[in-house]
This record gives sequence, structure tokens and C-alpha cells, in this order.
Amino acid sequence: MFLAYQWNFDGVNTEIDPSPCFTYPNQTGEPVYNTVNLEVTALDIQYMQTCSSEFAQNILVLPQPISDFELLSPYTCYFPYELSTTNTSIGAGAYQWQLNGQNWGQLTNATFPIEGLGQYNVDLIAINQYNCPDTSEQIFNSYPLPTLDFTVDFNDGCAPLMVQFDNLSTGNNTYTWYLDDGSEATIEDIIHEYTYPGSYEVMLVGTTENNCTDTLEIEDPILVYPVPRADFVYSPSEVSILNPVMTFEETCIGGSYYQWNFNDGSQEYGAIVDHSFSEVNYNAVTLTVFNQFGCKDDITQNVLVTDALTVYVPNAFTPDGDNINDEFKPELAGKDLIARYKFWITDRWGVVVFRTIDYDEPWIGNVDGGNHYVSPGVYTWSVEIELKSGEEFEYNGHVNVVR
Repeated sequence: MFLAYQWNFDGVNTEIDPSPCFTYPNQTGEPVYNTVNLEVTALDIQYMQTCSSEFAQNILVLPQPISDFELLSPYTCYFPYELSTTNTSIGAGAYQWQLNGQNWGQLTNATFPIEGLGQYNVDLIAINQYNCPDTSEQIFNSYPLPTLDFTVDFNDGCAPLMVQFDNLSTGNNTYTWYLDDGSEATIEDIIHEYTYPGSYEVMLVGTTENNCTDTLEIEDPILVYPVPRADFVYSPSEVSILNPVMTFEETCIGGSYYQWNFNDGSQEYGAIVDHSFSEVNYNAVTLTVFNQFGCKDDITQNVLVTDALTVYVPNAFTPDGDNINDEFKPELAGKDLIARYKFWITDRWGVVVFRTIDYDEPWIGNVDGGNHYVSPGVYTWSVEIELKSGEEFEYNGHVNVVR
């Protein structure tokens, strides 16, 4: 005997298995009867005869609610935290909330206190009037904030101030520096130049891989002090070596202390100073100005000290060969100014006993450069000088030859 089965569940779905499984949907919200039809056919192989029988039964399918809800946020970076929910279930009249498997409450909407880090499983069991349940679950995470820390090498200084920020924060973070001068940076460690004076409140913002953000403000602001501007005037505009004194006066901006350095190695202090120069030509003068913060600036100017012709002629000499006061000639200053020079000696009868056009050549008491020497007595000397500027000078006097 051979048996064949034909199941008909909803007029469309059929099965031939002796014990099939079938799920009846019910989305109407009301109880629904469904008819199951079974036809069994018996085949007698020996006599080649078949017999059939049918059986029908009504199945009552109750509606099932749809459990669903929304979390105010899928995560938090701060705790304690109040996690609010919004129940969006359909077709339910009773509810059971669970947090990490523990029953929490039966209100339509629940609020959970999150008091530590970790993962929290939130379940909502929705039950309708037929006591049919449905469960939905969502995961809520409580993530840690980044641990931020940084140091600076300088908290204050004169503009422009270069500051190095070393990031000591921990964790796999991204960073943004807000440097309070309009600048931002998104690297871990930075070196930044503050160009202008001011007080700068620096902030470091760190964000973790879970999008948790925290901010750390610098404990003491970066103080950038102004720098004075050095400048000075002097009078007269140039001086002669015969009267080499100049007056210098600071015209600085923002200064409170003044130091003057001259190229002869001397220093002066004060807003107005006088200085006497000892060298002809341009002389470097440097003014260094300081303010109350210790910031400084300096400026160097070259001032001109001009040469001048001076002539000094002794009135006696002793050409006796003892190498002491054996020579006679005019002592000149400003030799570089001389274009032409003439020096001669005459005796009391007007006879020239010595002459030269070399201002470094002295008279040693002889006659015309020979081996004959003049007698002791008084002789007349004359000097004629023409400068490169065209000025001419003539000097005359007497010298006493002593032996």
C-alpha cells in the first residue's frame, strides 16, 4: 500500500510532505481563520486501485505586534547619562523593557541611567491583547573621552615668539589646535610663531575613533610682548677732529632703557648722551633700546668725523747726536688733506740752510743736507701748505739751535 499526501494551506501553497511546517502571516491586527486541506490517496499496487479521502480544519491565527523603538542617541561620551527611548511599536498594548537582560519597566517609553563605560543591550518586548509578543533590540555604547594633555616650551616672550606645543595626549585620536590668532592646525605636535603682541588662549580639541570629543585649554595664556623700535638723531651732522663732540638723542618708540655703544669700545647710558671721538672717518654708533618686558631692538648709524689740518712747530732742538731732540720739523695732523708742502730754514742773513717738500723729512741742523752744521743760535723757519680743497696756509717762526 502506498500513501500520497496533498496539503493545501491557503489555496496557493501546497506540500506533499507527510508532516510539513507552514507559517501563516497575519498583518490585519485581528484574528484570522485559515483553512487547512489534506487529501490522502492510497494506492494498492497489487490490485492497481486508488482510494482518496479529504480532511479540512480551521486554524485561528492571532495577530502579532511589531516591536520597535528609537534611542535618543546610539552612543554617549559622557556619563552619568540619561538614555531616553521613543516607542514606535505597532499593535501592542503592553510593554516590557529590559537593560542587559534585566527587566526595567513597563511604561510605553523608558529612560535608562548610563553610569559607566561599555555596551548596553536595550530590549523592548511588545505584547498585544491576545498576549502575543514581539521583541526588538538595540545596542547603546558608552565610550570614553580622549585623555588630553600638552606642554609648551615658552609661555611668554618678545614678538615674534616661536612656541613649540608637545602633545602628550593618549589614545588613537585626531587633533585640532586653536591658537587664538586666527590659526588652526590638525597635526599632533606643532611649532607656531606668534607675530603680534597679545595674550593667546590656546585650545587642543581631541576626537576619538568613536567620535568622542573633548577640549583642553592652556592653563596660562601665551603672552607675547611688544618690541620697541630703536632710532636716534645726532647733532651736529658731522664734526671735525678738532672738536669731535657729538650729542645723541634717542627717538625710539616704546623704550625705557637705552644703551649706546661706540666703536672705540666705550658705552654710555641714557636718553641723551655726548661722546667725543678720537678717530677720523665714519664711526659706528649703536643704540640698543629695552622696554619693561626686556624686549630690545638696536640700530647702528655711521657718523662722520672729518680730518683737520693742525700745525705745531717746536721752538728749539739740540742736534748733538745723542738721539734726544736731534731733529726739527713741523708736527702735522691731517696730512691726508695736504696737496702741496714746502718747509725751509734761513739764517739771520736770510740764507736758506735747509729746504724740503716732504713733510716727513726733518732738519738735523746741517747746511743744505751736507756735513757742515750750523752754529748755535736762532734761525727762521717757514711753512707753506696747500690743501686738496685749494686752501693755502703759510706759517713762520723761529727755532733756537742749542748744542
